[in-house]
Amino acid sequence: MQRYELRLFLSALITHKVTFAPIVPPIMLGLVKNPIVDEFDLRKLSLRFVMTAAAPLAPEILNEFERKFPGVEVQEVKQRLIDEEI
Repeated sequence: MQRYELRLFLSALITHKVTFAPIVPPIMLGLVKNPIVDEFDLRKLSLRFVMTAAAPLAPEILNEFERKFPGVEVQEVKQRLIDEEI
């Protein structure tokens, strides 16, 4: 895939039986809101874990993702800045 396309992404997840995927919040938003997702039989997904980072994930997006993709555990990586005293 030369550039991200939702149909190709979902097709690859199903075809290659992907169980873990690191996904940035804008892609999560697409998986929740884009009607293209409804073209796929999501029961064929082997996906079990998603890790998301790079930006905060809105709680309503997480809730909708969990509803649409039951059984997929989402781990959100949050960056913390630590001030070091010199």
